[in-house]
Amino acid sequence: YPDRVAKRRKKGGSRALMVGKRGVKLSDRSVVRKGEYFLALELDGQKRDGLVRQASLINIQSLPTIKREETFFDEEEKRIKTELHLCYEDLVLKKSPTKVNLEAGLPIFVAAIKSDVPTLMRQNKDLRDFQHRCLCLRQWLPECNFPDFSLAGIGDMLPELVLCLPSLSTAALQKFDLLAFLKGKLTYDQQQILANEIPERIKVPSGSLIKVSYGLGRPPILAVQLQHLFGLADTPKIAKGRVSLLLHLLAPNGRPAQVTDNLRSFWNETYPQVRKELRGRYAKHAWPEDPWNALPESRPKKRKK
Repeated sequence: YPDRVAKRRKKGGSRALMVGKRGVKLSDRSVVRKGEYFLALELDGQKRDGLVRQASLINIQSLPTIKREETFFDEEEKRIKTELHLCYEDLVLKKSPTKVNLEAGLPIFVAAIKSDVPTLMRQNKDLRDFQHRCLCLRQWLPECNFPDFSLAGIGDMLPELVLCLPSLSTAALQKFDLLAFLKGKLTYDQQQILANEIPERIKVPSGSLIKVSYGLGRPPILAVQLQHLFGLADTPKIAKGRVSLLLHLLAPNGRPAQVTDNLRSFWNETYPQVRKELRGRYAKHAWPEDPWNALPESRPKKRKK
């Protein structure tokens, strides 16, 4: 009965795995309680955990065995492993660890870590900001043929990325500088286009460099205290002048006093009302009647009583 060879799932247990990957269970009346391997002589017709009514101990030394190398992703240790398996048919009799087979392990590891990429992006704000800037550039300046740094695009780069890791493990991936890897995919010219057309920060009239917030499906946001912008007539634009910034004009408490993409209209129509509402609460800040000709300020100056 070559297809009836079975190996116990644990020492002294009644459950076993048989050739063909079928699970079986020894009858409670069976006297075969010792030994790791047995032959299921009499077996019922159940497909799962079939009942073995009659069994016989066997010595695996008498079986014709073969050795196979098995490379797999260990879910507990989160790494690629390679083992030598001593097998009879498709039943693994013995396992022993060996040196990791990189050629076989690479595609397995890539498939295992694809779901980790979104987590890596969420955990690293600098990486996420860089990704959003690059994706916005692809959308607003398609003629630049920028690399695709979407989650799907980064997933396609994983075979190249894992070759840079010291080991095929999730721990090594988490320590890897993914931001530097993505920046390295850009040519010098592409880096200059990104810096100039999709800038990380915008210099405002006060001289301050204010960070721009980018996101897919929405305009770029510049959140800045309105005192920084005195004298600026038009809303700043980026991406070769194709995209206007959405200005979150902040009151001194950091909350938006107005949201607009038309700064000229704000100064002419809305600023007088904002000035009236806020100048009493924030007397240390500048609230000139004529914002067009007032000097911009990055912080309140001492004012005469």
